[in-house]
Amino acid sequence: MCDVLDIIECPFRADDCVLPLIKTSSGYEMRVCSRPDSKKVLATKSKKESRYLHVRVDDYGCKQIGYTENMYLFSTPADFYVPIDQCSREFYSSIYDKLVHGDMQQCMEVAQMFSESYIDNEVPMYPAPVISTVESFENYNFKDFRSGRDRPIDTIHAGYDDEIPCEPIEGLEGSLMKLHSVDVMEIQRQIFGQVFLVHPILRISNVIRMFDLDERASEVEFSNWKIKKLLPLHAYFITSGPWRGCWARFGFNPKADQSNFKYQIYDSRKSGRTFQVFEAENVVFEVERNKPWYLTDKPNFRTGFHTKALLNLLKFRSELEFHQADDGDEMDFEVYD
Repeated sequence: MCDVLDIIECPFRADDCVLPLIKTSSGYEMRVCSRPDSKKVLATKSKKESRYLHVRVDDYGCKQIGYTENMYLFSTPADFYVPIDQCSREFYSSIYDKLVHGDMQQCMEVAQMFSESYIDNEVPMYPAPVISTVESFENYNFKDFRSGRDRPIDTIHAGYDDEIPCEPIEGLEGSLMKLHSVDVMEIQRQIFGQVFLVHPILRISNVIRMFDLDERASEVEFSNWKIKKLLPLHAYFITSGPWRGCWARFGFNPKADQSNFKYQIYDSRKSGRTFQVFEAENVVFEVERNKPWYLTDKPNFRTGFHTKALLNLLKFRSELEFHQADDGDEMDFEVYD
């Protein structure tokens, strides 16, 4: 049986490859030289769909000994390197030796040196050995945020083409019932049920606004933080497409009905505002009068049910409000002769 192999493009000549390859989560890594601050080059998997055979050739013919679909290429340039100043290298090498190989007295000397020399000054620059690329992103934040990493995820996320979630994460309701009273859980269930019955897709700002408008919310204090924590019990978060950044009721598919055009997001670059179409009642009224002109039968990832005519109408509406706001600001000042 043939072995499964990886094919890796070699960035150096054969006699220069004295350092071993290192397997990483994104591919393979090789350094130019053995110093810790040496330039690092990364080989990431090629997106080209090809198949390769590993064949051994001798005097008697050839024999297939391997097969692979994995070709790794070095996308970072091996000849690009940000040089490290000699004083910086000596500075960090000295600190490294004292902290790792030194005793407590030497560690105290390092602390005293920082207190005396660098409390108000920047330490010598130390450039990163490799720059992140689109193919292979490297996180240079080495802080260990343990609490953030261990925090449970309560929200269900779904993209434009993903399957529609029908229920919250298992055990979420039980966890929230331990934090809130029976009255709070019952009132929030009623209010969220009414909110998403009227508007099945909402931005978080609209959810909070409609929640606060309900008289039942005044019976128990509901902070914005508490509303956000309870929201994943009733809705999932849409991560992409024309309804991106909105919360949709569990089991509700926004692509199934043309009337959901009113819940799509519109970003106004002129005013810097983002709103859902239903917030512009005059626009919704105009669209309802002439649907064939403003709406398509089937949605797409980029514009949903909106046609170019509706996008132009929304753009005109947002720019008109932007100029009216400017005029309103000017009216705050009176000019006297």
